[in-house]
Amino acid sequence: NLEAHLQTETDEDRIQTGYISLARIYEGKEDVPNAIRVYKAAFEKMPNNTNLMNACAWFIYEQKASDHYAWGIEVAQKAVALEPGSASIWDTLAWLLHSDGQYQKAVDAMATCVKLEPDAEYFAQTLEQMKSDLEKNS
Repeated sequence: NLEAHLQTETDEDRIQTGYISLARIYEGKEDVPNAIRVYKAAFEKMPNNTNLMNACAWFIYEQKASDHYAWGIEVAQKAVALEPGSASIWDTLAWLLHSDGQYQKAVDAMATCVKLEPDAEYFAQTLEQMKSDLEKNS
């Protein structure tokens, strides 16, 4: 059983790979509760792993798992606090905030992406889209 093995594994790379693989299996089945459970177990073993945090938060966004938006936002906020120079994590946070109706905070997060990667057209276009959504919903 992979989950049982991960409880005793000590190599961080294998732990990360194992938890992400297990979570992806549940993600593939659109089994949100079990994927979330696996991510939470992973955070107990690796509380500062920003790759896992971003993967978890993005999964919540992609699944439109609105019951978990608050926790996903919390996870993404912790990840950007640990790795403030990661535009991909800020992007995840922005999309979760946007999906949760927190349009101004989403714009602010996406603006950080643009500052971090000014040549990335995707971030600039997304920022304009989010600003438009903010205006529509104000």
